[in-house]
Amino acid sequence: MRKSIIGTLLLLLTATGTLYAQTGTGSRRSAIFNLPPSVPVPCWVTLCDWEHPNIHKIDSTIEACEKNEVHAKTGEEEENDEEPYRVAYTRWRKKIAPFIRANGAVVEEPGYYNRLLGAAINAQGNKNARVAATTANGNWAILGPIETYDASKNKDPHQANIYTLAIAPSNPAIIYAGAETGAIYRSTDKGLHWASISDNLPPFTATSIAVDPANANTVYAISYDGQLIKSINAGASWTFLTAYQGGTSEKITINKTTGAILVAGQTGVFFSNNGGSSWQPANGISADRVYDVEINALNPNIVYAVSAQPNGTNSLTIFRSVNGGVSFTAVNSAALNNIHCHGARFGVTPANGNTVYCINLDDDLPELFKSTDGGISWNITATGKSTALDMDNNQGFYDLDIMVSPNNENQLITGSYYALKSVDGGFNFTRLSDIPFRLHADIQCMRSNGNDAWITTDGGVNYSTDFFTSVSNWSVRNNGLTSSEFWGFGQGWDQDIVVGGRYHNGDVALFENYGAGNSLYMGGAEAATGHVFHGQKNMVGFNDEGTKQMPSSLPGSMIYAEYANTLWPQDDWYGTLSSKLMIDPRYSNTFYVGRDNILWKSINRGVSYSALHDFGGRVWRFDIARSNSNVMYLCAENGVYKTTDGGASWTTLSLPSGVTYSFYNADIAVDQLNENTVFLCMAQGDAGNKVFKSINGGADWTNYTGSLTNAPIAFITPQAGTNGGVYAFSNNAPAKVYYRDNTMADWVDYSNGLPLNFACNQGGIIFYRDSKLRIAGNRGVWESPLFGAGT
Repeated sequence: MRKSIIGTLLLLLTATGTLYAQTGTGSRRSAIFNLPPSVPVPCWVTLCDWEHPNIHKIDSTIEACEKNEVHAKTGEEEENDEEPYRVAYTRWRKKIAPFIRANGAVVEEPGYYNRLLGAAINAQGNKNARVAATTANGNWAILGPIETYDASKNKDPHQANIYTLAIAPSNPAIIYAGAETGAIYRSTDKGLHWASISDNLPPFTATSIAVDPANANTVYAISYDGQLIKSINAGASWTFLTAYQGGTSEKITINKTTGAILVAGQTGVFFSNNGGSSWQPANGISADRVYDVEINALNPNIVYAVSAQPNGTNSLTIFRSVNGGVSFTAVNSAALNNIHCHGARFGVTPANGNTVYCINLDDDLPELFKSTDGGISWNITATGKSTALDMDNNQGFYDLDIMVSPNNENQLITGSYYALKSVDGGFNFTRLSDIPFRLHADIQCMRSNGNDAWITTDGGVNYSTDFFTSVSNWSVRNNGLTSSEFWGFGQGWDQDIVVGGRYHNGDVALFENYGAGNSLYMGGAEAATGHVFHGQKNMVGFNDEGTKQMPSSLPGSMIYAEYANTLWPQDDWYGTLSSKLMIDPRYSNTFYVGRDNILWKSINRGVSYSALHDFGGRVWRFDIARSNSNVMYLCAENGVYKTTDGGASWTTLSLPSGVTYSFYNADIAVDQLNENTVFLCMAQGDAGNKVFKSINGGADWTNYTGSLTNAPIAFITPQAGTNGGVYAFSNNAPAKVYYRDNTMADWVDYSNGLPLNFACNQGGIIFYRDSKLRIAGNRGVWESPLFGAGT
């Protein structure tokens, strides 16, 4: 049966022009995925041309491949079963978002992110750098989540994906952490409270952080792309260390005795003896990728590095230095022969400087290597996919780390999906994750110091005072890690309820009754939905968890609705483009949903739906006029449409001559008090064709772009009761909010208070009860007072 499905798929893709001429494993494909051979390769990966990618075609291919493989999963199954190739594609897709053209082609701009970072660093100290000095500015602040709880009001480990963590050696109460969504955080109380210290920078996804051994305020952070930054004032300002040119890195460390900085780079280890001002490559290493560099815990002259060898062999090589990392020699040990490397990490301990561990991802499974003579010789103590070590290659190097107890050389923890602990020197492991410790899946970073041990995951930071031995000595420490990435977003009308599905961390609800910044984890995995069903108290819904009634306070109970919604809006799987579920302004039992090519309608609260109209192209954004709910406007892939009879018939709206319609990240919205005033934005429209306005129901359009010539305006929201007031939102970081009304000749920047690292995934919901404007994205939900009060 599967062969028949794939055969049909090949014919379909060939006919539609989405089967590419080149399907090999080129350099771009290898860079995007970089997964061990043991991870099954989905059909869409082999069908797509990664050297000349087209996002629209790739997404269509993914959908075609997966259509017959979709089955219902529980939230826990979804959380613990992320498809590695989809996760890797999602990471890459987010990175190249600014370069996606209207036709789906990816046209990257060399040096783009370096220029963005350099400009932000040069603007530090200029209080008006974020906004134009002549604007009203806005007053944006984080709404949440600041802390996430379960229904029993226990702190819940589903908040933010924390890639890396560093402990200040001179003051272990000071901790730094880097989030996937591009913020760096600092805590002065061992993670009880966190504050972002990189909001004046564009998204900087730190893959490793190191703190100066003698000064807790001096910190270094490096990104996967090899951008290296430094702060000497605890993150109040940053310097871009452009002299480092070592490329991709996921490890930076500092010699506690000499102060030398070591970086595991793309082709070798690089070191600096002057605080990062200049760099030199260490001698003796030839590598395709250096995955880790680690300093012996007792002898700072001994340094270890691990790499995959070049020329496509991927052979595991461990290097050893006896001069602090100036030069290295490859270790000659029989246990390392015929071993391949797709990622590896070291574990060292002050309990015994001769004991060193290395967890390696081979082609098919992980292996744990151990040295008892300071890294001169090695032996395998455990192999994965066994009763001794129930661990696989999972998502490759994306999920992998190891740490050794500072007090006991025989106690160590490693993990990929899950964390596993050994108390016999690495020969046998027991699983820590889920039971007994409620750790989120996907292990990112492990660090230990004295009696303190830390594990970061896709869900945040976990802390233990006994090396994760007793649950009573473990705690979730996420307060202030405002890096929940919202893919879905919904807002109540009369109740102050905000909901959304999040990348990695499931569905969440913020409710005024729960306290400022507090949120309730509601299950699920990565839904680009989140809806508040008006007319029923506390009723919310998500496509992966269904319809639920939230508790009015915490602790409390979540109850599945007796009559659940059965159809949910489509999305692009990445939180950047989704259709809508809208409730008729007059009747709370009437729902509208955009799904596939059809606008669907329910008159019984979503228990059943009927097709209202098939547009022949996917239905994305649409809006219903509150002043006359028979009037609706809709953006489909193939055009802009309008109905004046509640959807019985539709007409196509024409844009001005010479303007090309671009559906991807387009939005349409109608003035709630005047069904003839409608706004259209196109994030990928041609320069100068980003925003349009009509005052006669779309019969004619005025180019309303003004100064937003090159801004990727992805969302548009009119404010009812004003003199034509409307907000426009750009999506890519640094996201901006603009305002304009009929008294203004152009837009004003209304972004004051938004961090530069904020990307707007879902935008522009007005909570009229409290006169607040809200947006959601990679840094949670943010709000600002409205530009002015309506009538």
